[in-house]
Formats: sequence, structure tokens, C-alpha cells
Amino acid sequence: MIKSYIKLTVLALCIAAIIAGCSKNTADDVKHPSSEPAQTAITAGEENITQEVTAVQEVTPTQDTAPTEEAAPTEEITPTEEAAPTPEATPDPDLPFAYGKKWCEVIPASEMFLESYFAIIKERLQTYTDEIIGETLINSSFALYDTPYNAADYSDYDIADDKVIFTFSGATLTGSEHPEFTYECDLSEAYAFMQYDLDGNPIHRPEIRELDASKKMIALTFDDGPNVDIDPQLDEVLLRHNARATFFINASRCVRVPDSWTDSVRNLKAHGHEIGSHEYSHLFQNKEDYDREVIWTEVNRSNLILADVTGEAPQYLRLPGGCNIEYFKYLPMPYFYWSGAAADWENRTLKSGETKEDMYARKEDATYNNVIKGAKDGAIILMHVNYPEEPAALERILSTLDKEEYIYVTLSELLYYKGVTPENGKQYSLIK
Repeated sequence: MIKSYIKLTVLALCIAAIIAGCSKNTADDVKHPSSEPAQTAITAGEENITQEVTAVQEVTPTQDTAPTEEAAPTEEITPTEEAAPTPEATPDPDLPFAYGKKWCEVIPASEMFLESYFAIIKERLQTYTDEIIGETLINSSFALYDTPYNAADYSDYDIADDKVIFTFSGATLTGSEHPEFTYECDLSEAYAFMQYDLDGNPIHRPEIRELDASKKMIALTFDDGPNVDIDPQLDEVLLRHNARATFFINASRCVRVPDSWTDSVRNLKAHGHEIGSHEYSHLFQNKEDYDREVIWTEVNRSNLILADVTGEAPQYLRLPGGCNIEYFKYLPMPYFYWSGAAADWENRTLKSGETKEDMYARKEDATYNNVIKGAKDGAIILMHVNYPEEPAALERILSTLDKEEYIYVTLSELLYYKGVTPENGKQYSLIK
């Protein structure tokens, strides 16, 4: 019994000693946290943790456990619809001319400008290349007046600030190695020949009224204006009968006579009448007189002047004498003959014992009879602004045709309602 007690006592003392020794070691560790063995242990521990984390990351994709939301951020960076916003309807500044019929669709030069403007540039380029570039123009579509117009020659253009800039390669015009050169035109000049405005909207020239297409239509045309004395009288008669007409103007009269003559042209246009070109100076009268180079100069000069006077380039041309020559097919405008004529220029010599007043009365009757004879649906009637009896004859003509319910239209209106699209270089008379 005593032996057993002693054994238990010894065992308890041993355990107490062991516990005391462990407590001392723990206290030493806490007392020296910066000792070298401790630091080594921490580093080793960090390495082990890193290795364990790496091992976990490598194993994670093969585990069947479901990934957390934080582990799948890829869904937040794939907004395919938001990455392609609808473009705003603004022009692209890198395009030659971005204001098109569709957003950022470049309007080709052949649609932007009337061909009559290219004819003007074509004439200028001959002087431009010879005098400024110092090289001879050789491209036949530019150099000659009896060659077809080539739209591709003018395809490279830009509208910047107050200029229209055409770019040509040396090979295109002169056949040289000159890389390219530009030709600038004032936008204020070019705009009268443009068929779209600077916002890409079509410019409707000239105005077309809403009319009853089932009724007979006739186009009255007056040559050799302006005439500051006769024009207002003709205009008054036309307005009284709700009639519109086309006036073919000799442009030289707009620069050689007082401003009142130019104002007369503007007044006619303001009242809805159409202004056409009767070339610049009425230089030619018979076929034999026409010079194929000079006629282009006459037409171009007239178009520029009338565009400046009215703000719109004339759409149509009537050549003096109504001539039709083979090379006129290269003219940059449609040109018009007539289906009926007043013949008001004929038989104006005083007869024996006849006074001027008698002659005017005689010519008034003749003009009336000739026009009524030529009146029919789709007719184009030739008259003039030169003669004092013309307003009185016109009053009688319209009073008679009113009874047949004719509508008096411009050439553009007649072509529109008859479904005819006029072609440049082609002559028209009766429009069916």
C-alpha cells in the first residue's frame, strides 16, 4: 500500500517537472520574437503556405465544386450590344463630301453638279494647264469641244470652306508624271450649278406646280430678252391668265445694259417664269456661222452670267436660229426648238402708205393667227420680247386658249407632266 503511494507520488512529481519545463520553453519563445530561429521558421512557413495555395489553384479547375461569383468575372466584360452603338447622323470629315442621300454616302460629282458646270471647268483647264502648270492639255475629253463628257474626269472633288476643289492627276490631263494638281472654284459660283445643298438635300430646280395633268398643256417661250420695256407688259398678261412661260435670255444684255434690265430677269424668275439661255451674244444665226469652239465659249459664258443674276444655272438652251448640228450632241444641256412659231420677226418692213402703228396692228394679227394655228397639247411656241405688239397679241392668244382650258406651263413643267427626262445634247420640240 505504502509502495503504491510512493510510486504515484514520484509519477506526479515527474509530470510536474515536465510541465514546468514546457512552460519555460514557451516563455522564452514569446520573450524573443525576433530571434533568428523564429524568423527562419516564419519564412519557411510562408513558403509552405505559398506552395499550398499554388497547389490549390492548380487543382481547383479539376474539382467538381461550383465556382463562386467572384471567380467568374468574364460575364461582365462581354456586353456585345453596348459595344456597337448606333452611329449618329453626322458627316465623316475624312470623306471628300460626306453629305449624301444616305449618311456618309459621298455624292458623286456627276450627281452633285450639272454637266454645264463641268463644261465651264473644261474650258478653264485649257488655260490653266498651259499658263499655270506649263504643260499642254492632251486628254481628248478635256481638250476638244466635240468629244463626250466623261464623268470620271471630275470624280475627285472636295468642298471646303468657300471653295470647291477638283483634283486631277498629271496623267489624266497632260500625260505627264506630274503627280496631281488641284483646281479651285468659288463655292458661291458653283452652288448655282449644284443639285444638292450642303446638308445633302436635293435642290429642286426649277419649281414644278401641282397641275391637272389631264388638261392640255402648252409651253410659251420668249427669246432675245431681257427687254426692260416689253418684259413687264408680257409678265402682267401672263400673271392675269395664271400662266407661266420660259424666257431665253441673251446674257450679254445683262452686262452691257443698265441694271434695270438685269432686274427684269430677276423679276420674271420671281414670278415663277423659267429662265433659259439663248447663249451670250446671239453671235450665230445660220448653220454656216457656227464655230464649234466659239459656241461652247458662248454657252459657258451665258450660263455663268445667268447663274449669277438669278442664283440658279439655266437648265435649258435655245441656240439662235434653232440650228441643230451633229456636234451639238456634246452640248452640256438639252436644247430646244419649237413646234409652233409666232413668226413675229417676219414682214416688218413698212408697206406703201403704212404707218408704224399700222404695221404693229398687222403683225399683232399675224402673231395671233400663227400661235393659235400651232397650239396643241405638248406644243412649244416661239415668240420674242423685241416687238411692241407682242403683249397685245399675247392677251388675245391667252383669251382664246382659255376657252379651250389650256394650262400654260414652263418647259420644265411640260417635260415633267409628259414624263420626259431631257438629255444633254439632245434637241426637243413637240413634247408628247
